[in-house]
Amino acid sequence: MLFDAWDLLFKTPNSKAEPENSDLALRAGGPKDQVFQGKIKKGFSILAGAYVSKDSVTVVRLLLDATEPQRVRLKAAEMIGDIGELEAIDPIRSARFGNEIIQKKVDESVKKIHERYFTRECPFCAEIIKKRAKICKHCGKDVAGK
Repeated sequence: MLFDAWDLLFKTPNSKAEPENSDLALRAGGPKDQVFQGKIKKGFSILAGAYVSKDSVTVVRLLLDATEPQRVRLKAAEMIGDIGELEAIDPIRSARFGNEIIQKKVDESVKKIHERYFTRECPFCAEIIKKRAKICKHCGKDVAGK
């Protein structure tokens, strides 16, 4: 049986058993597969609408929802970098996704948001500060050159 290339991307190297809603746990043609494909289509439809309307709250909600298919969560992680605002950083930075690919995409998206708003995180207190700041306005520590 042939697997979709995306299915292979989402398999974590250390996992022995795949979760019930995992892409690899379902095979083409079964009733579970049809339900799962429907969830993927619905998720992508919601993401498309959120992207057009620049609704970053909906994108973050889909990204943080562990019941959503991993394909949808990966696309949400990618989109949040394009439309996300500074307020989106804290919730997604605090979450652990259990998937290296999604986690890597979230980290890239956080960098994109910081670049767009000319900000960075304080290396001491992890609060968001301006990129040019010499002293953190939250903890008062010297952050010049760090």
